Amino acid sequence: MTAPLTPERSETPLVTPAALWLAGVLVAAHFLQWTVFTAEAMQGVFAFQRGDLDAGRWWSVATYAVVQPSLLMLALNAYVVLLFGPRLERFWGARRFVGFAALAALGGWIVHLFVGGTGMLLGASAVGFGMLGAYAMRWGSEERMLPGGFTMRVRWLAAFVGAVVLLTGLQEPVGGGAPFL
Repeated sequence: MTAPLTPERSETPLVTPAALWLAGVLVAAHFLQWTVFTAEAMQGVFAFQRGDLDAGRWWSVATYAVVQPSLLMLALNAYVVLLFGPRLERFWGARRFVGFAALAALGGWIVHLFVGGTGMLLGASAVGFGMLGAYAMRWGSEERMLPGGFTMRVRWLAAFVGAVVLLTGLQEPVGGGAPFL
């Protein structure tokens, strides 16, 4: 006999498969970046730089989001994916969720082309910003309980988390968490 479902005990999983897979890819790439290969080697192959398309390195348009500039940016990007991604995945389904993440990464690349200068583009912050925006647009007026018993509207929580990721990314010496800078 099972216990009845209560608001504290639900059969809805906290983390969904595609969100967990996406965060797992980020962690696995970072593990390889700091154990098997050097960070410079991984970033040199997978990060996007101007001229990559002319040089035939077309894959860097898609792979820049997998390689993180630091452990802190990995933690922040994985946190955003795991905090906001599962509900989006349940709402859209896994296929649309992964497609949205890919389009958000492509959007970060396009913005980088227009205003990014000559710097290296890497990190999943564009994906995170896309999820933050989609989540805030869909459930922005709801309130979430934060540690310490505080409640905050989702739109302000998304803005706060996005500001932390942005400000942290601006401090990164390579790439950074701001795909549009």
